[in-house]
Amino acid sequence: MKILHFGDCHLDSAWDRLPPETAAGFRADSRRVFAEAIELAKRENVDLIFCAGDVFDTHEPYHDTVEFCRGVLADAGRPVFIAPGNHDPKGSGSVWSSVRWSDNVHIFSSGSPERVELEDCAVTGVAYTSKNPGSRPFEGYKCPDSGKPELLLVHGHTSPNPSEYMSIPHSDIVSAGFAFAGVGHIHSPRESREGDTLILRCGSTEGRGFDEQGEHGCWIVTLEKGRTDARFVPLEGARALELTLRADGREAADIAAEAAAASPYPPEKTLIRVILEGESGASAGDITAALSSFAHAEVDDRTEPPRDLWKRINEDSLVGMFLREVKAMGDSPEALEVLRFGLAALEGKEQPR
Repeated sequence: MKILHFGDCHLDSAWDRLPPETAAGFRADSRRVFAEAIELAKRENVDLIFCAGDVFDTHEPYHDTVEFCRGVLADAGRPVFIAPGNHDPKGSGSVWSSVRWSDNVHIFSSGSPERVELEDCAVTGVAYTSKNPGSRPFEGYKCPDSGKPELLLVHGHTSPNPSEYMSIPHSDIVSAGFAFAGVGHIHSPRESREGDTLILRCGSTEGRGFDEQGEHGCWIVTLEKGRTDARFVPLEGARALELTLRADGREAADIAAEAAAASPYPPEKTLIRVILEGESGASAGDITAALSSFAHAEVDDRTEPPRDLWKRINEDSLVGMFLREVKAMGDSPEALEVLRFGLAALEGKEQPR
């Protein structure tokens, strides 16, 4: 059995860091990424599609977005299970209740466990029915002894600590007897194995902010008798990247070139933030302008005014002696590096990175 597990698409997100026209383009591209996940399910010939909630970023998404998703899921050609999340809870006026979804789409509708038995497995899920759900819906729950793999789909916070969101500790999932749990809500993917249970946090399909760095995509899960494997597949959506670079008197073009070389993502789909350290050089505005090939760029200038590194060279001190020795090395980049690190060590300061 194969499953595609994804979620936290946040369609119709505001993309408020971007200019209005660019934001509209990113919203449209987010739909394409959603369709890309479903096309992957077809290529991989999966048996089931799990979507762990927050498909939409808002309770009232655009009509065109809803119709697009409805069409994509209807064409999926296999069962689709959806566990609504905190951004798109299932209520009387929500898209999960008011829109007629195709017969292959099952939307969980209760905050209590709901089990759907299929020919080769059983799928259990819960839904957010409001933004403030109860916690630990699987506390004390036991899967029936059906002889089939018992699978779980849920949007929640899998920490043992109390949370304002639906708290679902790993221990509850394991003790219930699930073979596989597909979880949404936290926007970074993670694989956990506890006993005979595989727990996969899908992460989000795109990186929409600097607290969502790294890869984004979906999981392909293969369940065989006595074995469960998972493979993460990145999707071609937006990414966010934060870099720390040194200014040290350099030109804006040089700093921008270093940032571009360090980015593993296409600039037109990347939100980039450069944290500048060291001694001041080019202005933040000039560096931002030099990063214009990126979808969004911002600079956090934490530099300090330039200092005269040689001003103590004539001192009758350890620092003065060190400076004279370095001066004799010449003006090579290596000598400047020795100078900076050596002064930091002698003056008890943090070494420059």
